Amino acid sequence: MRRKSRLRWIVPLALLVLTACQDRTRDTQPPSAAAECQQIQHSLGETQICQPPQRIVALSPSLLELLLVLDLQPVGYADLVKFQSDTLDNPREQIPLLGDRITQPIRYVGTSPDPSLEAIVQLKPDLILATLEMNQQEYALLSQIAPTLILPYGVGNDWQENLQKIAQIADRRELAQNAIAQHQQRIAQVRQNLAAAIQERSRILVLVGNQLDRGLRVEGNTTSCGSLLENIGFELVLPPNSPTGSPNLSLEKLPQLPADSVLLLGYDFSRNAPQTQDFERSQLQQIQQDWENNAIAQSLKASQNNRVYFASAYSCLAYPGPLGAEVYLQEIEEQILSP
Repeated sequence: MRRKSRLRWIVPLALLVLTACQDRTRDTQPPSAAAECQQIQHSLGETQICQPPQRIVALSPSLLELLLVLDLQPVGYADLVKFQSDTLDNPREQIPLLGDRITQPIRYVGTSPDPSLEAIVQLKPDLILATLEMNQQEYALLSQIAPTLILPYGVGNDWQENLQKIAQIADRRELAQNAIAQHQQRIAQVRQNLAAAIQERSRILVLVGNQLDRGLRVEGNTTSCGSLLENIGFELVLPPNSPTGSPNLSLEKLPQLPADSVLLLGYDFSRNAPQTQDFERSQLQQIQQDWENNAIAQSLKASQNNRVYFASAYSCLAYPGPLGAEVYLQEIEEQILSP
């Protein structure tokens, strides 16, 4: 509470300085500038954008992903996990999976659910992208700093609508359309490549976890991890009376679920932000070891038939759009087709 109270006066004070500079710029704008403004609808209302943004802050990996799809580089970024440094000066080594697409140092502004408003103010952004799930409470304060869009995280096809909104603002509609078309083509290609394997073993159980003794979450089609598998032809196996998945499933109940294959989505953020070096190994090491050494897990039909696959949960949970999907689908495709 003390932090929020302090921010209520820090943000307006900082804005006084920024506004003084911005007002001088506005006075020199031609009368036609107002006519170029766009009213952009988002989850919490409508925001006016009057020029393509140059300094964007993205408050989630899902929004960073969409900026990179449009060849836009953010000046600030909040992740789901905590980074050790305020400046991501080597994003290739600091941001998992997509760091090689970032071509300039960016400022780390905190975690997605708890971004540093002071850090955001210092960046002087002209657009803030935030998520409904994590930033609804900060919307009023964020809007004082810069025009702010509150968007759903991007599960399912939501990412396509989010991408099109950002493309409209940045005047990059063609890039957005191409990305959506390429994603659909990739889904069709993977579906065709795996058609024979899926026909033979169509029922797949998707589990998310770090350690078996802490329980596992069963993924349904409400996240990209599950919906992508449905799109390529798999039938998701779910616990009884749990049409959207299960928040916590004990290991003892696994034999009751009629799965031909099992996909384990591992994660390990025990050391704060994951490093890109050996990223997949660090995310999967614990869950793979637990699975191989557990009698119940090894008794399953999928284990006995060598149909247990592993992938990083980060690829489809943190990045639900086309770039994450490419990483996720490639991991799955390679394992299923591996002799």
